[in-house]
Amino acid sequence: MSAEDAAPEIIRLGVGFDLSVGDYGGREASDIVQVPVSASYEKGPLRLKLIVPYRQVIGPGNVVPAGVNAVPVVGRAPGERRENSGLGDIVAGASYNVMYLPERPLLLSLAMNFKFPTADEAKGLGTGETDYSLQADAITALNDLSLFGAIGYESFGSPDAFPLKNAIFMKAGGAYPYARDSAAGLILEWRQAASPRVPSPLETTVFVKQRLSPVLDLYGYILKGWSKGSPDLGFGVSISRRM
Repeated sequence: MSAEDAAPEIIRLGVGFDLSVGDYGGREASDIVQVPVSASYEKGPLRLKLIVPYRQVIGPGNVVPAGVNAVPVVGRAPGERRENSGLGDIVAGASYNVMYLPERPLLLSLAMNFKFPTADEAKGLGTGETDYSLQADAITALNDLSLFGAIGYESFGSPDAFPLKNAIFMKAGGAYPYARDSAAGLILEWRQAASPRVPSPLETTVFVKQRLSPVLDLYGYILKGWSKGSPDLGFGVSISRRM
């Protein structure tokens, strides 16, 4: 029996809350709220995930969540201010650990994610297009400090009201265990602008992870945007349970 066959199967279920606020170069702010319900399956180097979000968008009609990560994009005309909610875009993904060098230590993985257009385009909850992303991740450690980085490419559909460009994205960060079963970290992320009407997003995220029990984990974050392509501010919290 191979090590992969002997690896345990891990199933996790989770729920979260995310809020982002920004004007994205316009005169009015947009508030985007998401309540994602997630499920993941892990066995050896393979990980599968599914995210089904409830979404609320409040703001001018030309700001709409797009892509795998619901990045706000800006359309041609401002449109009327609206407040709509409903099912968001469902995301399915898979990742695979292609290299693990414990003596370094170093872990390399590849991931692919698909966004399905389940959000109501007429309500401004999504673009009505199928999007996908490809991503390579690296994780290493320096004593107790974990360091990680990623580079990826996201392909957007072509909605009539939202001329979008495919984009490269990069991020890097670190995490440190400040107490037993607790860690805090920082992430810096940049991506090419998908919308020609706003500059490339640049943002930092401060996060905290806490293991509440052997099967229960809590995660929280605060996000700060540094360009008009990013939210001015965002925060979120999620909890997951190992089944």
